[in-house]
Amino acid sequence: MPISVFENRVEEPVTFILEPGEVQYALPPLARIGIRYSFGPGAVDRTFAYIGHCTIRFWCDSEVRDVEIVQPNAFDLLLWDICVKGGCCGGPATHVTDLLPSQGVVTAEDFARLVIQAEEGGSNEEWLAAKFIERMGSSSVRAETLVQNLSNPFDADAG
Repeated sequence: MPISVFENRVEEPVTFILEPGEVQYALPPLARIGIRYSFGPGAVDRTFAYIGHCTIRFWCDSEVRDVEIVQPNAFDLLLWDICVKGGCCGGPATHVTDLLPSQGVVTAEDFARLVIQAEEGGSNEEWLAAKFIERMGSSSVRAETLVQNLSNPFDADAG
């Protein structure tokens, strides 16, 4: 069965509209929505998408269609904040995710220092630590929670 996937890469929520039927879904920043569908033998796949400002319309007249949304986790949103909004995306060869420990506890200050190390200097440690606390909900977290959600819709069904 084909799967069409769309991701919200803007700061505002995006309205996803599945047609026919005008079924609406709200996609927060970094969320991915997948539409899985099938057509009978000899049928022609005539799906299409219109992508506008904060709106995606997807036409799929299949009688069989499933929808799954993959939400970003707190760490995804933290990386979005520091990289896309703050410009702290790492140096030419290193990203902060390359420097994170795989276990133990990471504090906001530890994280800020690791971002600055990946950046090879020049970042605002206080701002980075504050973003960590804002997104992670604490001044320290288990290192195991600092993992991006790279799942796509229907991944669980693939195995």
